[in-house]
Amino acid sequence: MQLPPNRGRRLLVIGFADASAGSSMAAMMMSNDRADLVAQELMSRGLKVQQARGMGTALPLTSSRNAGARYRNERVEVWLL
Repeated sequence: MQLPPNRGRRLLVIGFADASAGSSMAAMMMSNDRADLVAQELMSRGLKVQQARGMGTALPLTSSRNAGARYRNERVEVWLL
């Protein structure tokens, strides 16, 4: 973020959950918690996070039927705006 091309850009922290979370409410809460934890760590390092948000089970990377799907779908992404 300190490089000249990144100055003035904003950080958006997005958390995701796997469908195995049980209910859609549980998935939303877990994804929000993940996003908040990462955003807090980034802010503790001096980065300005515009928003941290959980998206629940939206945008899975792989099908829940795969053995390792949970570990790929339960993630946090940091987007530069």
